[in-house]
Amino acid sequence: VQTPGETVQVFVNNKLAYQYDLNQNKTFLISTATGFMKIRIENGKARVKESSCPAKLCIKMGKIAKQNQYIVCVPNRVFIRIQGEEKTDWIDAVTK
Repeated sequence: VQTPGETVQVFVNNKLAYQYDLNQNKTFLISTATGFMKIRIENGKARVKESSCPAKLCIKMGKIAKQNQYIVCVPNRVFIRIQGEEKTDWIDAVTK
């Protein structure tokens, strides 16, 4: 079961570069070694609105809103994920 996320984390070159509240509408532009990406946070969801990559697969991945969902752009070396509060009250397995 995926739970709603709380923050959007943007990694550039495998380093956390940006972190924003998922509940705060915002559009921001990030620069990468190979170009740019425009990311939109709106109504608790994040998506790539524009990208300089050739195939635009990161745009086609659509909106993400649940914990541990992600968007990847390999040419721009960008990884975007939704982070939420870790829950420890769930059952992993039951054995007899």
